[in-house]
Amino acid sequence: MKDRILPHDPRVYITTGLLYATEPRPSPSQFTEIMDPVIHWLNWVRKEEHAYLSSEVLRGIARKFFGSELAVDFSTYLGKSLAAKKIQDREYVKDSLILCSFAWPVVTAQNSEDHIGDPTLESQLFSAVTGRETDEEELYVAGERIFNLQRAILPGKAIVAGQRIHCRNTSIPDP
Repeated sequence: MKDRILPHDPRVYITTGLLYATEPRPSPSQFTEIMDPVIHWLNWVRKEEHAYLSSEVLRGIARKFFGSELAVDFSTYLGKSLAAKKIQDREYVKDSLILCSFAWPVVTAQNSEDHIGDPTLESQLFSAVTGRETDEEELYVAGERIFNLQRAILPGKAIVAGQRIHCRNTSIPDP
């Protein structure tokens, strides 16, 4: 059991290592966002019935959702940090929009011609509900702000064994 490699193991997916390093707690939905397309691609590589996610489609998903084809190139570290940042920003916005992690983001589209999902769906939904036109990049900025706000607040909120402890180097006042 000790040699077992988990699907989100950073030794397999470098991007998940970056997510582990920057998140206050593991976020399965972030891991899934990078793992699911690769798992579908592996089904295609193994020539499984109904597999539709070819290498070309995987690279297209990486371009659209992770910022670069390098995000799914297992021979290099390049592109992994951009992918991790885009995943984090998108996931924080998705959680704020109260969208189900099972369905969002729509990364793959089995019944579309190119099988690539649409990274703008969340911003379209936000625009439709609020009446405020917002594009994909604006939502990423919102996700980054949420991430940074969490990082600013959590150090002052450390609780150990049910007791609040005071953290050094924090300017967050006690309530």
